[in-house]
Amino acid sequence: MFSTSASYAAEFTLTSTDVHDNENIQSKFLANDFGCTGGNIRPTLSWNNVPAGTKSFAVTLYDQDAHTGSGFWHWVVADIPAKTTDLKGNTLPGGAITKANDTGKKSYLGPCPPVGEVHTYTYTLYALDTAKLEAPGDSTAPLTGYFINKHATAKAAINLRVSRTQ
Repeated sequence: MFSTSASYAAEFTLTSTDVHDNENIQSKFLANDFGCTGGNIRPTLSWNNVPAGTKSFAVTLYDQDAHTGSGFWHWVVADIPAKTTDLKGNTLPGGAITKANDTGKKSYLGPCPPVGEVHTYTYTLYALDTAKLEAPGDSTAPLTGYFINKHATAKAAINLRVSRTQ
């Protein structure tokens, strides 16, 4: 069961100085694939009020509006050490593991909605009750998501409304 405030003195929050809830993003944060020519740069993500007992974190980027019938996982990273309070640029803290996204690659893929469409992309931070996620090394994004949700004690998110004109 997720909670963001009931058991904690303050709400578990995910913030960014680069992207903001319900706003579009700068082109440098767009993918450089699938017709997008962005910089594929990850925005800085920071979090506060970590729930007691957190042993690690996971972060995902998901496009709920992708034309797949099931959305599209752009990024899945797990085993982020519990002492971590932010992710800056395209580096990860020691021990963190990037899992396969929906392209099958173990990498980050920035947002890239079709021209003229607005898609909702969600960065979600999960507080986990395990230091190491037991998802198999070759697991798909949805299977890794199963293990993340199995161990999540809280989550926080930033929802972006992303569009592009070219």
